[in-house]
Amino acid sequence: MQQYSSYKPSNVEWLGDIPSHWKIERLKDVCENITSGGTPKTSIDIYWENGNIIWVTPTDFQDFENTDYINNSRTKITSLGLKDCSASILPIGTIIMQSRASIGTVKISSVELCTNQGFINFTTNHSLNNKFLFYLINVYLGDYYQGTASGTTYMEIPRSKAKQEKIPLPPFTEQTAISAYLDQATANIDKVIATKRKQLEKLEQYKQSKIHECVTKGLNPDVSFKPSGIDWIGDVPSHWKVEKIKRRMSFVYGSALKEEDRIDGEFNVYGSNGIVGTHELPITEGETIIIGRKGTAGALNYSYEPCYPIDTAYFIDKNATELNIRFLFYALQTLDLDKMNEDSAVPGLSRENAYQKQLAFPPKTEQKELAEYLDDFTNKISLEKNIIEQQIEKLKQYRKCLIHECVTGKRKVIND
Repeated sequence: MQQYSSYKPSNVEWLGDIPSHWKIERLKDVCENITSGGTPKTSIDIYWENGNIIWVTPTDFQDFENTDYINNSRTKITSLGLKDCSASILPIGTIIMQSRASIGTVKISSVELCTNQGFINFTTNHSLNNKFLFYLINVYLGDYYQGTASGTTYMEIPRSKAKQEKIPLPPFTEQTAISAYLDQATANIDKVIATKRKQLEKLEQYKQSKIHECVTKGLNPDVSFKPSGIDWIGDVPSHWKVEKIKRRMSFVYGSALKEEDRIDGEFNVYGSNGIVGTHELPITEGETIIIGRKGTAGALNYSYEPCYPIDTAYFIDKNATELNIRFLFYALQTLDLDKMNEDSAVPGLSRENAYQKQLAFPPKTEQKELAEYLDDFTNKISLEKNIIEQQIEKLKQYRKCLIHECVTGKRKVIND
């Protein structure tokens, strides 16, 4: 790694020494404008109906997760709505940073737009390259702001504090060179990460395909088959039974247990999407399938030990079915219970509707064989996925370190 010929103290704790020819400046002194946004009154229809002004909220960042830029919003406002609130039109190239939810998450505007009050927006001047500032916030300032945020109702970094933050400032031509280098280097890293994420997707698809195959066809391809009468199941072994699940199991309601009433113990407390705490007593016997009822409706979790599902979930234990619990866990994954949402406000799973779903049921001994086979298979897939996830994490850390070294002067990008 090439370094600069000489360095000097920056007198900024997080930054350390910087190249001797670099400066330290406050953001307020190298930005044309540092603004927040605003929200028009939601009760006035003319501020919203047929709006054509892009109005970015933190939710919109989810739609641009894998890009540095943002150019649209789910909700638009009208020109009258814009006049009614403290938002203003931001020029192309403005650095948009979340100041409340996910503090420090940052994008660059690639079109003119405005934001709500959950952002601090930096419009740079002739001495600060906007992409250089983007990278600086991305690797350090965002974390710093998050660590120094305050508030009672919600955590927030105030615009007045953001303005005063000191940043390293190379000559403008050097900022441009650093940004161009990082654009290329991070794009290469991101391509590798994207490839590995596709590998994860393919492994997950392969896993679900194998589960579907096993719980509908079994392990012996030489047995005789019969039509199941259900399109997604197809033919099944002749000795299997196809029935509505209500005939073979019960979805038992979890029991209310407020957080303040939980007594820390050895038994996990499950909500609709996983473990939410522990308690001294369980309400299930033995291995248990937990099914999201409210919130993350239809989500499936598995406990090898007795546990305490709360009232946002259903559960199935040995008292609720005669089936092999582990086999049933795999079989239920083929029903897409998470897509049976009945309530648009609070996602919910009706067990009466779920009961109408059908599955193919092998004899009990075969259920055990299938469960053991799938346990071995899915464990191998999990190991492969863990290796890839670790590789992705290392790439992300390398990406962050590379950006940090370049924008703080620890790595030299251009030659003398």
